[in-house]
Amino acid sequence: MRVRKGEDAFIAYVCSGQAMLEITYRPSGYIMPVHRTAAGFTYRQPVATSSTNGQWQSADDTMVFEEEALQYTAAVEYQFLYGEHADYSGMAAAH
Repeated sequence: MRVRKGEDAFIAYVCSGQAMLEITYRPSGYIMPVHRTAAGFTYRQPVATSSTNGQWQSADDTMVFEEEALQYTAAVEYQFLYGEHADYSGMAAAH
């Protein structure tokens, strides 16, 4: 992820936990008047309580989450950039 405003920017690296990562982006105007980016990690998978071969069968099925959390380490590293380094070239060089 990378974000820039004027002479300030930051870049974020996912250092571990990529297999269970979901990056979301919300453009300005979607609920709030600002652009938003987030990294989210899944620790418990949803499962159906009444299913056949893992497929939902009807609206009567209930979604619950696994009792045991997945065991892994998730880490995101942020690097802040200023001035002439707060452009796309600076972000690329930082990585």
